[in-house]
Amino acid sequence: MMKKYDEAKEVLVKVEKINPRYSSAQYYKALLFAADGEKKKALSLRKNGAVYALLGMKKEAIKYINKAIKRGNEHFQYSYFPLLNNHIYDNLRENPQFEKILETQKQKYEDRLKKFGDL
Repeated sequence: MMKKYDEAKEVLVKVEKINPRYSSAQYYKALLFAADGEKKKALSLRKNGAVYALLGMKKEAIKYINKAIKRGNEHFQYSYFPLLNNHIYDNLRENPQFEKILETQKQKYEDRLKKFGDL
């Protein structure tokens, strides 16, 4: 999220040496490849909204994000604040479909605040 890709690659190499079975390694590798514009490598590891967005595949990113939200898989990556603030989604910000997703997620956030308070 801080765009320190070289540092992230170094950390990921260390993590994989320590724990070769680290389940999120493929996800983070895919993000790094996507950030570097290495489309084939990124998509061979993971196909999701973040990877698609980083690769500039806007239609695919929005479609994936909508599907994930409909499945109830929005708990972190596709909830309001990550979508609003994560630079990964910067190239989607002008898209009306993305703006609609953001507005829907904002409303869900506000509804949760009313129901549960500011935890």
